[in-house]
Amino acid sequence: MNDPLAFNRTVVYGISGNNIVGYYLDSSGNYHGFLYNGSTYTTLNDPLGSLTVAIGVDGNNIVGYYEDSSGNYNGFLYNGSSYTTIDDPLGVEGTIANGISGNNIVGHYSDSSGTAHGFEAIPVPEPSTLALGILGATSAGLLALRRKQKRGQN
Repeated sequence: MNDPLAFNRTVVYGISGNNIVGYYLDSSGNYHGFLYNGSTYTTLNDPLGSLTVAIGVDGNNIVGYYEDSSGNYNGFLYNGSSYTTIDDPLGVEGTIANGISGNNIVGHYSDSSGTAHGFEAIPVPEPSTLALGILGATSAGLLALRRKQKRGQN
């Protein structure tokens, strides 16, 4: 299986029903996430990232990570129409969302020493933002989700 836009690499990470997600590398060396629904490839580019990698899928919800302009990784949740950033509020080196099942998201983040910490989280609605409550993976307590403005559907 190769994304038709791929230059020399298509990597598959997750599957849910007919939906398959991963990333491909284009001829310029740029990473793009993709969703393949059994007949059509859809490119996924987080609007805040220079690269996007889709890792997990459950129904229409997709998780993964993007690289920001500072070179840090940020997790994301894509619901089919908009992206939500998943970041640790302590300003860690990077956050990656690896999987999703229903409302549960799992992944890992690296602290300032480079040590990786796993998390299991669920989105918790709040008035102005969304937050992820950590379910016993670390003592950090909370991951924050920031709602991003949709800058085109990719």
